[in-house]
Amino acid sequence: MTTIDDTTLGFDEWLGLLRKKLPDLGYAKSLAFAASCCERSVPNYKAFARETDWGDPKVLAEALELIWRLVTTRNPADFRSYARGLQGALKAITPDTEQDFKSLLTSAALDAANSVAETLDYVRDESIDHIVWVSSFARDTIDLFVQYRNKPDCSDKNVEDQIAHHPLMIAELHKQQADMSTLESIQDLTPHFLALFRSNATAGGKSNLGMS
Repeated sequence: MTTIDDTTLGFDEWLGLLRKKLPDLGYAKSLAFAASCCERSVPNYKAFARETDWGDPKVLAEALELIWRLVTTRNPADFRSYARGLQGALKAITPDTEQDFKSLLTSAALDAANSVAETLDYVRDESIDHIVWVSSFARDTIDLFVQYRNKPDCSDKNVEDQIAHHPLMIAELHKQQADMSTLESIQDLTPHFLALFRSNATAGGKSNLGMS
């Protein structure tokens, strides 16, 4: 795996580097980074909702639209009431893994809802911890999905390496690094740039697990 600095890097190391880079990236670009991550997680929730007939993907879609608007429109006073309502709605439709959902996507749906909620929290207090959590939720989503679906040999001492080098994990890691490089390289978040950046957040509208 090659990073923006041309050094071999795992996801945990990437999270450490991300934490260092976010303060210099600034509010708007950090929010755009998180929004891109959310774009790749929300389709997992949609697939979960279709499979289980539970939840409401429209709530996540509405919250994500607000997040993209807030990348360039920053008005905390107007935001607070609307955001509180959305966060309450998000909490109500976030799956509980203690429930008996017969779906391999339950944890992925939980991560998707939590990613959107953490991003809204970032708008509220601008703590970079929220952005790091969003990044790490993407890692966790893929980790558990690969474990459940592929059932790597748990007796193998290299099982963590099997998951770390899975194509889905590598693709997500590279995408986050590419997004960071792109955001660092541009000066202004123009409407044209953000439209292109958002359209490139997913591969054909599919999630980081290949769900549509």
